[in-house]
Amino acid sequence: MVLALVAALQHGDEEAAELSLVSLSCKNRCAEVAVAAGELAFILKSANHILLPISISVMENILAISRANGHAKDAQSHPASPTLH
Repeated sequence: MVLALVAALQHGDEEAAELSLVSLSCKNRCAEVAVAAGELAFILKSANHILLPISISVMENILAISRANGHAKDAQSHPASPTLH
C-alpha cells in the first residue's frame, strides 16, 4: 500500500491515494502520511524514478487478501500483524 500511495501521488490519482491512505493510517494521521509520501514521490520523480500506477481493483484485491489472512490468523490464535517496531 505504501508503494501504491507513492505511485498514486506521482500520477495524480486521488482515488487510489485515498484508498491507500485509509488502509495505512487512521483518519487523524492521513494528512501526515500523505505529506511524507508526497515528499518521497516528489524526490523519486525528480530523480526520474516513476512508479507504475497501481489500479484500484488491484489495491482492493490486496486489501481483501490481507483481511482474509488476518481473520484466518485470528481464528488460529496468532497475532494478525506481528511487527518488529
